[in-house]
Amino acid sequence: MNSLQALWRRRDLVHVLALSDVKARYRRLGLGVVWAAVTPLFQGVVIAVVFSVVGRLSEAIPFPFALYVLTGVMPWQFFVSAMMGGTKSLLESGSIVQRVALPRMALPTATVAANLYQLGFTLVALLAIVAAMRFELLHQLYLLPGAVALLVALAFGMALTFSTLLVRFRDLDPILQSATLAWFWITPMIYSLQDERLREHPAIQNLIRANPITGLVGMFRSAYVGMPVDWWATLGTVGWTMFFLVVGWRVFSRREATIADFI
Repeated sequence: MNSLQALWRRRDLVHVLALSDVKARYRRLGLGVVWAAVTPLFQGVVIAVVFSVVGRLSEAIPFPFALYVLTGVMPWQFFVSAMMGGTKSLLESGSIVQRVALPRMALPTATVAANLYQLGFTLVALLAIVAAMRFELLHQLYLLPGAVALLVALAFGMALTFSTLLVRFRDLDPILQSATLAWFWITPMIYSLQDERLREHPAIQNLIRANPITGLVGMFRSAYVGMPVDWWATLGTVGWTMFFLVVGWRVFSRREATIADFI
């Protein structure tokens, strides 16, 4: 509770740090923060084109395959950037941690908030794309705030959990980098859980459904393209989110006082 109170008292600092992070990323770019939306959208289109031709995965999707991929890549890009950025925030701000008296939790919080600003541009851009292609698919858009809240909470919880561990165990960074590469492929970004080939392997299908990102991706697709909500996957995501929030908060609170000693 002391950490939470200190973070709330310095919420203005979190806002300043987050804005500084966003400005630093796009200061010298001609399009500025617009790249926050262009980059994941471009990556999603490339993936959609390649796998619709090579893998013939679009056959199991009842709407434009590009929208299916985009609604998966968008939350994934935010999650990886926010989680990995928050995990490394303490090390990358070592001079601040050692010299300035501030709530240490403000650093991963600001990193996640900075990525949230960028996510906002992507959400609006994707909304415009879906509305232009198939406006009638947006009949479940009311699910979007819940999907965003759950996505941010999961990224924040994992950032809290891993940021203090990374200070002591530097090998955690390459481990997480490798894990996210594998994580992408066990998340239904470019394939459907309802694909006949997956139905023949229920154990693999259940493993993918237990992936905490699967429920999140499903919620975004439900909001943007009207797919039915997979409640089992969504409940699994809620459970994982609560787990990482509780564990991350406890780990960070216990080690916060000694973070500067290991940087």
